[in-house]
Amino acid sequence: MGDVAKRLVLVILLQGFVGLATQNAEPSQRESVLDRPVLGNHLKYLTTMDAFSLAVSAVNAPGGFVKLSTCEPDLVQQTWKPVGIPLRQVLDGIITADPRYRWEAIDGSINMLPAKQEPPLLRARIGEFRIENVTSARDALNQLVRMPEVGQAMADLHLKPGVAIIVSPSSPRPRAFDVICKNVSLREALNAIARAQGRAVWDYVERHCGEEHQVTIRISG
Repeated sequence: MGDVAKRLVLVILLQGFVGLATQNAEPSQRESVLDRPVLGNHLKYLTTMDAFSLAVSAVNAPGGFVKLSTCEPDLVQQTWKPVGIPLRQVLDGIITADPRYRWEAIDGSINMLPAKQEPPLLRARIGEFRIENVTSARDALNQLVRMPEVGQAMADLHLKPGVAIIVSPSSPRPRAFDVICKNVSLREALNAIARAQGRAVWDYVERHCGEEHQVTIRISG
């Protein structure tokens, strides 16, 4: 882990914080989601994944987080207190504290990815994914991970097919939605689910430790 194993703390406090140049942000996002203020006056100490999830959820944006882990403990910590700065600056602050990651805004979804390489499973191609009149992101994800292309890609990569689905409390009157996409990667399909639901956030954790090689995908909403 080297320097990565060191405890890194970044206080995201100042309204005038000038972050790094916003990465891969399309104009529509720069004018809307990425400019929304992230509220939070209570000091918290969070993992990078939790800080990202809290940030995008605070502005009701769909998105996803990708993490690669090993046997080593993850000691990187974010000190969280955004006090209303724009989402883009919060995201820039997160990757300043943890440079293992980069972020992207693509077609309305915010993703945080490993800076060096996207996991091959997330690049696996899916011919067509179609689910209609679904009322939860959980149900859509459940159908997606059962696609034969996903199962084959996991087998080819020698990944244990253990997929956990965790869902936050849903609305008593959830809105039905459709997800229809063709010739997409697994990550693109996950983003399509998050966008269709409106504010769902998924996370993908791939762990390699000794003989253990497994992937966990979860989604809220």
